[in-house]
Amino acid sequence: MFDCSVKFTAGVALLMFLAALAQVGESGSTVASEVVAYDSRTQITQHDIVPLMLLRCAVCHGGRCKEAGLDLRTKAAMLKGGKSGPAVVPGKPEESLIIKRIEAIEMPPRRELVRVSIKPMEMEELAKLKTWIAKGLPESPQTADIATTQHDPLVTDEDRAFWSFQPPRARTPPRVNQSIRMQNAIDAFVIKRLEVQQLDLAPEADRWALVRRVYFDLTGLPPSPEDIVAFVTDADPLAYEKLVERLLASPRYGERWGRYLLDAVGYADSEGGENSDRVRPHMWRYRDYVVQAFNVDKPYDRLLHEQIAGDELAEYENAELITQELYDNLVATGFLRTAPDRTFANITNFVPERLEVIADEIQIFGSAVLGLTLQCARCHTHKFDPIPQRDYYRLAAVFKDALDEHDWLKPQGPRTLNFVTTEERTAWEDHKAPIDQQVERLQNKIEAEQNEEKKKRLQEQLTQLESQRKPEPQIRALWARGEPSPTYILKRGNYLTPGREVGPGVLTVLTRDATPFVHEPPWQNAKKTGRRLGLARWL
Repeated sequence: MFDCSVKFTAGVALLMFLAALAQVGESGSTVASEVVAYDSRTQITQHDIVPLMLLRCAVCHGGRCKEAGLDLRTKAAMLKGGKSGPAVVPGKPEESLIIKRIEAIEMPPRRELVRVSIKPMEMEELAKLKTWIAKGLPESPQTADIATTQHDPLVTDEDRAFWSFQPPRARTPPRVNQSIRMQNAIDAFVIKRLEVQQLDLAPEADRWALVRRVYFDLTGLPPSPEDIVAFVTDADPLAYEKLVERLLASPRYGERWGRYLLDAVGYADSEGGENSDRVRPHMWRYRDYVVQAFNVDKPYDRLLHEQIAGDELAEYENAELITQELYDNLVATGFLRTAPDRTFANITNFVPERLEVIADEIQIFGSAVLGLTLQCARCHTHKFDPIPQRDYYRLAAVFKDALDEHDWLKPQGPRTLNFVTTEERTAWEDHKAPIDQQVERLQNKIEAEQNEEKKKRLQEQLTQLESQRKPEPQIRALWARGEPSPTYILKRGNYLTPGREVGPGVLTVLTRDATPFVHEPPWQNAKKTGRRLGLARWL
């Protein structure tokens, strides 16, 4: 989200305006001069207008920024208006302030377009708004499409019966001839398959080969010569078991096996998606979290809860002490911050670029957690998997309390948290305090010094002192920010053609028929929807 109070020079504004014109074409300059007609026969409701207001107006007149006290996200808010009065006059588009401002090319201010990353309203969109006002602001009783206790016609029992959607079931190990070679139940299945092919297990590896295999499997590193000799000469019958336990307890184990999760989620230390490829200065915390999770054998259900909804597991904003647990909860949400993000610049921070980030995060979630490719359903119902397009946008609505294209935070700076452990923050503050004191003393000396030469030397000392500062510890996290904007199915994935509104939900094929999605705020007075926590619990 941008800062409403930010000011900038006329030169910068001109450059931004020219860049905006290159993107929006000529529509912005013709709205005032051309008569935009509306068709009285066209059926227009709030579901046609709300997405338009979110796209073109709500960035300045919406949730976190209400210029002139005006909120344009709902019919009621439009009628209430702002400092200049109601924004709309039912039945009278020509008297409605919002129409007057748009046609006079006053709204949105052309000098602000790139700063707030929006485009002017198109003529067809203005015609739609005029039609709605002329008809008296009609509303549709249709509510958001959510899973209810009613049968869902889009997914059948036959769809749910597909083999990959079945839960694993325990099977009795088969009887085999070479039971003497069995050391566990899995061996029985392997030996049975070999016996059918008239084959046999390979001979057991010698201890020299075995120790190397174990080291490479568990740590990714070869054993030292001393490690090899120690194992080969160990006469303890449990020598192998003890070796495995020792390597499982090694920090190298988490580094070796955490890599697979990091690869699955697309971990990188830079943003990607842009030539500048900016560094992600705080992303290493998520990497270390994953490595440590493997090293402490964190239960998988807990891992999912922390990565998907860590910010909704426990109250952290008003906590007197940020414990390691609270810190881990927040760092884990870096799982939903691994997609390439080009929105750090105003010119690449328009709604389409934001939607690409959201789509990439949903793709990562689908592949890394569900083992399903979901991205095709962004534009149409899947042709093979039983995943309706509606379900894709229900899932998008789950993440929207933190990934909202109409309430956006740039990837660096605004979208970081400073809730590191109290111990780490205290250490940083202890390092900062004496530097602050010395800086203040030097600044006072510089102001009082008359000689241009102690003055130059003092300034050099100040520069040297400032270079000793450590950056403030931050977490690259994802967190709920309050009530999200409504979610609409985008026809063919096009943000300019919204369809029916949908509510949060999960993939219907992975539920029993008529299974509502359950979520609630995680604690009393929480400014969070609990949607992602509901998803984690369902998983």
